[in-house]
Amino acid sequence: STDPDQSSGFERHIIHCDQNVIGTVDNPQDVMISENSFLNGYAALELDFEGSGGARSEGLIITENLFEDQYATGVYVSNALGQIGDNLIKTSQGIFFTGIRTNFFDGGSQIRRNVVQAYATFGGCTGIEVGNTQNTTGNMISNNMVYCSAPGDVWGIAVYNLWDMKIVHNSVLIAEANPFQCYAFYHLSGFPDGQDAVVRNNIFANAAGGHAYNVDVADNVAVEDHNCLFTTGPNLSEVGSGFYANLADHQNGSGMGAGETDIDPVFPIQPDLHMNNCAMDDMGQYFFVVAADIDGDARGNPVCDMG
Repeated sequence: STDPDQSSGFERHIIHCDQNVIGTVDNPQDVMISENSFLNGYAALELDFEGSGGARSEGLIITENLFEDQYATGVYVSNALGQIGDNLIKTSQGIFFTGIRTNFFDGGSQIRRNVVQAYATFGGCTGIEVGNTQNTTGNMISNNMVYCSAPGDVWGIAVYNLWDMKIVHNSVLIAEANPFQCYAFYHLSGFPDGQDAVVRNNIFANAAGGHAYNVDVADNVAVEDHNCLFTTGPNLSEVGSGFYANLADHQNGSGMGAGETDIDPVFPIQPDLHMNNCAMDDMGQYFFVVAADIDGDARGNPVCDMG
């Protein structure tokens, strides 16, 4: 269906698994969804597994799929362990669209090497939204390319209620948005959570005039360094209650980002976020768990490219 009616959205999921409705005792394990094309509809995948008592659907793999022209969501996963990787998620007709949304996707789960090209024609959109990793270890968001454009509020990568999350080597561009509510990176927890998030070697660019980097509770990010933060607007970042107009102010006010840059990444073939800005060569710092980039090319060691 190409009907944009939001009121009947749940009737237009391409795949919808609600473990509570199914009513069986145990979650399915080792589910693989691979090499499919999902076209139109309200959402492509809505996988609601049972999370009571910390239960998870383990071994979930969603890989090498095309998700095209959903209105609301490409992929939504709740209460699972596994990986979402190497997918192309794109829409030209989103309405409050989110490319990938996960909830209680933890225990070392990975969101990696996805290309998200999200356009919303009404409201806002979010590229990748991840929350509630529940005191687990080894979780990571890496090597994703996220492009977002919408008339309303736009978040590139948005996270909340995190424990042990590494956010590394992502490229994010906000192309168009409401400039007062658009953030290339947004840690939106309004309370102290795991306070151990690592944010390194990313490109967070905001061409709509909003913040490149926004963290509501400063201590929720333990390490932030070797990122490119760029905005066309008056404030580069907001950390806690501090607004920082430029990189020097951000470094002094947040106490982080000593190895960062604020160079315009100049993505020449948007929405593709491959870049040709030689001024940013080797400005990252090798991170051992991401030894290759989204194209499979080896990263340099000890210095490498961001994004």
